[in-house]
Amino acid sequence: MNCGRVLVVDDDPNIRLLLTATLEFAGFEVQTAPDGATALELCAARTFDLFLIDYVLPGMDGLALARAIRGQHPELPIALITGSAHLISEADLAAAGITRLFAKPFDLDELVAWIRTQLPK
Repeated sequence: MNCGRVLVVDDDPNIRLLLTATLEFAGFEVQTAPDGATALELCAARTFDLFLIDYVLPGMDGLALARAIRGQHPELPIALITGSAHLISEADLAAAGITRLFAKPFDLDELVAWIRTQLPK
């Protein structure tokens, strides 16, 4: 069953693998990118229904990537994943169009449940 296409952007290959396995098991189609530039290339080549973006990325941070995605896809949900939630203000999240913040370590079941609420039935 295909519940939606999710783009996972994280520079840590272990996090990408964990999220891919978890989300595919939950029925989502998953594509991954190790950085913002690759993520933007993927966004230009195909459509996604939701984005999971790490805050700390090489080249551009997750907020900059979210702003770039939001400019092209104003309606799509974007979750920011970070181990540095205390460094990010609500104003920064709002300006980047972040729909939800998940602080590491986050609960995978909670993440999957949230994704399901964001995608069309």
